[in-house]
Amino acid sequence: MDKGQGEVIAIRIVEWLASDEDELNRFLATTGMTLAAVRAELSNQEFLASVLDYILSSEPLLLKFCETTQILPETPRAARQFLPGGDVPHWT
Repeated sequence: MDKGQGEVIAIRIVEWLASDEDELNRFLATTGMTLAAVRAELSNQEFLASVLDYILSSEPLLLKFCETTQILPETPRAARQFLPGGDVPHWT
């Protein structure tokens, strides 16, 4: 895993969210973003890091994403380390 792969995983999460109207609406409501703003931020590493944080904050959501996309649950966690703020230790 490297930074580029981390970005790809985050973009896949956005694509997955966009494919499910309920999940997309929940994401937009939680973040306060519009769909246009999400599109505009897809090349922003900080935004992509926040997408990974979003999915990692809910185990049921993470598992749903992983089941649908056939990605191991450890992959988004590993991807997060390569985007801004990912090297900050978590004490919880």
